[in-house]
Amino acid sequence: LGATHTFNGRQVDVVKEIKAASGGGTHYAVETTGLPPLEFELDAPDDAWLPHFMTGGTVLASDAFIATLRAAGADNFQSFRARLSIRGSGAVRHDYQLFNVLGQRGPGAADAPPPGAGAVHMFRRAGIPADLVVDDVVRDALAAHRPPGGWGVILEALD
Repeated sequence: LGATHTFNGRQVDVVKEIKAASGGGTHYAVETTGLPPLEFELDAPDDAWLPHFMTGGTVLASDAFIATLRAAGADNFQSFRARLSIRGSGAVRHDYQLFNVLGQRGPGAADAPPPGAGAVHMFRRAGIPADLVVDDVVRDALAAHRPPGGWGVILEALD
């Protein structure tokens, strides 16, 4: 679908935010809370450690990874419940979500937020959707809340 704005009804008055973002209101809106979890199948042992950020055509992020981003103030993303089935055994994991960061920057602009974005804490690099650029606030939050085994991401400074 692609969205210009997302609102979490647990955090804001959605009607008020839609009116503010659209200059008075819209004719249509998409509400996704009633959607069933998206289904994914993995080739992994039942007891295998899974990274908290997985790529490969789509991006999946763990609930813990997403909660850490939110706690750091990053809110320019969409996430949709996912159901991960382990191929062979049928074991199921419910602690992951399909993950999409809203906002991207092209080559040569990887170290700056989009113009007029205000406090954007992260964005995607154009052409590499799994490559996220985060600011010091998000980097510090990920480092402070690093789970055993790590997040499954590499944090490196941009020059």
